[in-house]
Amino acid sequence: MQEKLAEFNAALAEKEDDDREALEKELEELRGVNSEQLKSVAEKVLKATSEWASLENTTRQELATAQVALGKIQHTASDTAGKLEARIAIVIATLD
Repeated sequence: MQEKLAEFNAALAEKEDDDREALEKELEELRGVNSEQLKSVAEKVLKATSEWASLENTTRQELATAQVALGKIQHTASDTAGKLEARIAIVIATLD
């Protein structure tokens, strides 16, 4: 009976070792897969961040250009309004 109990305990210990080894192997595989996925996501985030920084830089440059153009338009509009007022004043003066 003790022999059979010893054989059973040995078989049980072997089964536990096999199960533990299988679980450790599966855990390592999962870590590898997760590591690759995290690396891929990190690379995508880095690329997107770079693209956003470039877009932000371009947008700032175009905004500065638009502000300069707006300043020129405002100056031209102001000059044109001044000239128009002067002409209207001349026309009114000649009508009187």
